[in-house]
Amino acid sequence: MKKLLSRGLLLSSVLLVAACSPNNGDDTQVEKTTEEVSQPAEENSDQTAKDSPSDETDKATADGTLTIMDNAEHTVDVPANPQRVAVFDNGQLDVLQSLGLSDRVVATASDILPDYLSEFSDLPVAGTLFEIDLEVANAEEPELAIVGARSQESYDGLADTVPTLDLSNTLQNIWETLQSNLETYGKIFGVEEQAEGKIQGLEEQLTALAENASSSGLNALFLMTSEGQLSAYGPGSRFGHVHDLFGYEPVDSDIEVSRHGMDVSVEYVLEKNPDVIFLLDRGAAIGDESSVSEFEENPVIQETTAYKEGNIVHLSPDMWYLTEGGFISFKTMMDEAAQPLN
Repeated sequence: MKKLLSRGLLLSSVLLVAACSPNNGDDTQVEKTTEEVSQPAEENSDQTAKDSPSDETDKATADGTLTIMDNAEHTVDVPANPQRVAVFDNGQLDVLQSLGLSDRVVATASDILPDYLSEFSDLPVAGTLFEIDLEVANAEEPELAIVGARSQESYDGLADTVPTLDLSNTLQNIWETLQSNLETYGKIFGVEEQAEGKIQGLEEQLTALAENASSSGLNALFLMTSEGQLSAYGPGSRFGHVHDLFGYEPVDSDIEVSRHGMDVSVEYVLEKNPDVIFLLDRGAAIGDESSVSEFEENPVIQETTAYKEGNIVHLSPDMWYLTEGGFISFKTMMDEAAQPLN
């Protein structure tokens, strides 16, 4: 657990920049499957921090330009404290809102926003998350653009005209990515102290959750339902943090790791018979018909321990499906994951 909570990860380095022209570095393509990740060498992280002199940081900020390495290993020159930011990832809207930076956002690429992000609903929508409308995006004259897992295919097109960061969940796990992104925003917008406070608060909650879940002895199964179909997610997957971070023992350690999960049946669920079922309703997240009641009313499901013990946890679709990678969404995930322990 100490390894998972390590905050030595420092992917965003701030350097003195001699010229102000944008430089987006290599165009390394990143898989949309966020589970396939690189393993950073944590043992070097403390030394990395020591090798970043504060006077260089101050000079870079004074010069008005920062050099940032994003989660896809692009090295990008970005303006310090930009006033106009185009954000094409709902999780990053969440993080910016939590840091009090909502007024910097000038464009999004999603017309499906959860209620708690409704303040962004009146902004220009530049296409979709999967296909950014570059004309609409550029019309807002952003100083910085941010993409995530769903929008990273538009990275090159955006980077041709505006400094662009890929802040997808591509690091060791969703928690380490969130820490890194908060630190990156802290540097860019000069809110390091605020970002550090949020990291510490989440870390304390995560430590307590993981200890309680591990000591409970409860095993769990993560299921997503969509139009009556069931998909299971296990350790190392998109929703594997219920095991990898939150501490629940997986009822099945051999679930295929896939962005869209492993297709399963209600008979499979009964065969594995988990103590806890975490249930995500994809239909509710995207505005389609919900199939949660159909799941719980199934007589096979009603034979499971999770059903009998009242441990089928209905997860917030917005937080788990639409805004994964956000500060508020991650905190909500931990709150919901703790329900069987109360």
